[in-house]
Amino acid sequence: MEICSSCGSIAPTSNDSCSRCYSPFENNRVQVVPPAEDVQMVRLFGGFTCRSCGSQVALNHMTLSGYLCGNCGIQQQFDWELWQQIVEHAHNTADITGFGQPEFADESFWRAFEEKQDEDIARMFRSIGRDKSTLTKGNSYFGGVAFEIDVTPGNPLCTVCSAPLQPRLHENGLLLQCETCEIEHVYRKPSDVPYNGLVAAAAVEHRDGAREVTVETVSSGAAAVIRCPECSGNLDVNTLGEVVSCPFCSASVVVPSRLMQQVNGKAVPKRAWWVAFTGKSPWRIEVEDELGRQTLRRSRERAEMERRRRQEADKAIRDAEKQRRLFRIIMIILALLTAAVIVAIFLV
Repeated sequence: MEICSSCGSIAPTSNDSCSRCYSPFENNRVQVVPPAEDVQMVRLFGGFTCRSCGSQVALNHMTLSGYLCGNCGIQQQFDWELWQQIVEHAHNTADITGFGQPEFADESFWRAFEEKQDEDIARMFRSIGRDKSTLTKGNSYFGGVAFEIDVTPGNPLCTVCSAPLQPRLHENGLLLQCETCEIEHVYRKPSDVPYNGLVAAAAVEHRDGAREVTVETVSSGAAAVIRCPECSGNLDVNTLGEVVSCPFCSASVVVPSRLMQQVNGKAVPKRAWWVAFTGKSPWRIEVEDELGRQTLRRSRERAEMERRRRQEADKAIRDAEKQRRLFRIIMIILALLTAAVIVAIFLV
């Protein structure tokens, strides 16, 4: 699979520039090979509309604890019923369109896909890697929340050298390793997200071993102060949203995006992050079950045709045998009649 060397998104073969970061593809495509393990990755970017003020709230990580609106300051719930749509869509996209078109996605697969889903949906999925890189989930008003999130297959890049990271399964979630810089980080699966196929969310809030900063408000109206959780040293607010090393004790610390407004009063901007899956996606299971049913149905149809052919062949054999027996009987009768006629002639 070819990806954009600027953002890691899949680089469609017929496009001249990246639809995610708008970088031209001339000398900007990088070839990546599938991971040695069953790891499927997609890039997420999006948000939802605040129920109170109508502003956009960024979905920069995965949690069921809610998100703070940067405009009105009201905590907004984003329940599992909403996340489930996004997570399943992301898994379907990663599994069925990852690395172009997987080997299992042959013509029979797509015919069954169209039967289970829709011809237009199948067309969009088949276009990934050719002239399309992203499948958007949203543009709806579900459960009182309007949301939109872009799901793009690809491979995350090293933040230091921009080389493609190597994803590997880890006992705590997902290991992303840069072989060039020899840097590696482990990302966890959100503990409150009940989805078995999800391996991890590769966002700063989910990085294993990185502790959250301590936020203090000195006085009413004063700017909040962020401190290192290890040594209590003051940290620069410009590091918000990133995992950084404390300049005093070298501890890895992070200011989660949900604390950004509390610290500097600014709304949280949308940023891209990655999620990793393993195993078959719901739609692939449905399609392969349909293929299995079709195969079983065809097998039964072939068995029925064979049974009927054998019945017809057996009937033809029996009919032929009946005709032979009838012919023999007729010949015997004719022979007897002939003998009787001859005897009668001699007697006369």
